[in-house]
This record gives sequence, C-alpha cells and structure tokens, in this order.
Amino acid sequence: MTIMSRLTLIRDHGARPRVHGNGFIQLDLDPEQRLHIWGHPDIPKQEVATPIHDHVFGFHSEMLVGRLVNVVYDLCSPAYAGEEFEVWEPVPRHGEDTVLEPTGETGSIRMGCSLVLIAGSPFLSEYDFEPFVFHEMFAPEPSATIITKRGPTLRENPTGRKPRVLVPVGVEPDNSFDRYDNDPEDLWRIIHEVLDL
Repeated sequence: MTIMSRLTLIRDHGARPRVHGNGFIQLDLDPEQRLHIWGHPDIPKQEVATPIHDHVFGFHSEMLVGRLVNVVYDLCSPAYAGEEFEVWEPVPRHGEDTVLEPTGETGSIRMGCSLVLIAGSPFLSEYDFEPFVFHEMFAPEPSATIITKRGPTLRENPTGRKPRVLVPVGVEPDNSFDRYDNDPEDLWRIIHEVLDL
C-alpha cells in the first residue's frame, strides 16, 4: 500500500493530525508509527522555541521526502561554558499534548560525538535514534519522515522516567501552545503538499 492510499484510509477513519510545538506535523499511522511533516512555511510553531529535547523511546526513521539535519548534544552539569539551560519535563495535558514543568536541574550543552546527521542525502534515507539523547532537528526544505517507535511513550513508560526539554535559564517556555489548536483541514493540505513534492 502506498503512503498516499494509507493516508486516505487513515483520514477516512477519522485520524487527526496535530502540530508539535517545535514546528512539525505529527500523524499517527498506527500505535508504533507516525508520519512527521517538516519545513513547510505554514506549519504553526510555539512563540518561544525550545527545540533541544530527548525521548523516552528510541526510533527508526525513514525519509520519504526532503532532508533533515539532526544535531546531537551532551548536557554538562555543572555548566562549563556558554549558555546555561534548565531541564524541563513535559507533563501530559490531554491526548498527546503536554506542558513543560521545571526540574531545577541546570547545565550547558556541547555538541555530542555524533555531531550532525543529514538524512535524505543520497547516502542516507534511514537512521536510528536512541532514547535519552539530547538533539534538535532542522528541516532546510519541506520534508517527510515515518518514524517507528521502539519502547514506551511518555504515557506508557513504566519506569516513570520522563523526556526532557532544555530551556535557556530565565526563559519561560510557551505552555499556551496546544498541539490540537489547528484546523485539521489546513494540516491535511500541508501533508499532501509536502508528500506531492
């Protein structure tokens, strides 16, 4: 089944895309797989960007369209140099939506040993990512990926360990942003525009 026919079937069954605060669209394809749409200028974003984060689950990612740049970081505590960040944790609000709460832990970042990964290049159309590794993603052009999660999500995690988001010290994250406060028809239009590239 092609991705477009799969999307038609999912849409006909009432699936609703949502927008992650870091500026990409998420659409659940099944309990383990998500479609992510990046880099389209019409995708809403948080007022305060907090792109450096980790995950409680690992994942395999397959590029469908475009390119992504993944920058990996190490958190150094105590802060060794440069900008200081505070660790915040997402707390479920409703559905997949969360708000961030401070932990009081601080540190600074340095680029990790697997510095930059450019997915979508002629040599790399798939990659794997481990849980609890800080990173941020950039989409230099409209892009689409399918991720297959390995391990529990925030709601399913039996260990109680939460993902983390790094926020510059003294900055308040945008907890007013809600993943579901967007017109689903607009999001479906963006999904089709990116996949039709």
